[in-house]
Amino acid sequence: MKYIYITHYNEEQINEHTGQVPMTPMPWIKNRARECLYGYTKLSFFQRYVYDALARLRGRTAMWPPNDMAYLRLQFVMRREESPHLPKALRKIAEVGLISYVDWSDPNTNADGSPYEPDANVVKTPTERE
Repeated sequence: MKYIYITHYNEEQINEHTGQVPMTPMPWIKNRARECLYGYTKLSFFQRYVYDALARLRGRTAMWPPNDMAYLRLQFVMRREESPHLPKALRKIAEVGLISYVDWSDPNTNADGSPYEPDANVVKTPTERE
């Protein structure tokens, strides 16, 4: 299955205290100067909403969103009239380089295909600490 990788998401979400991206669901997401991203300025209002909704969904679930239109429509709580415009909005967002589609058949790889290494700052269980 393909997933939607938000290009600048990890840079925006780094925790100032640990220097790492949180690996658990967050009650908030940081929205640092998105308006300054070149591709963001080329999006329509609806396309910006979809991009922001993808970032909120990523923060809420701590997973990259799947490229499944039915799932995204339900998560975004879209009205029936707006639903047909979602695929075109995602294509435009990908065209300007703000998202890409990644096939994670192996869950132990990162978006760039490199091996996934767990966060060193993630809280460990008592048996893992020893």
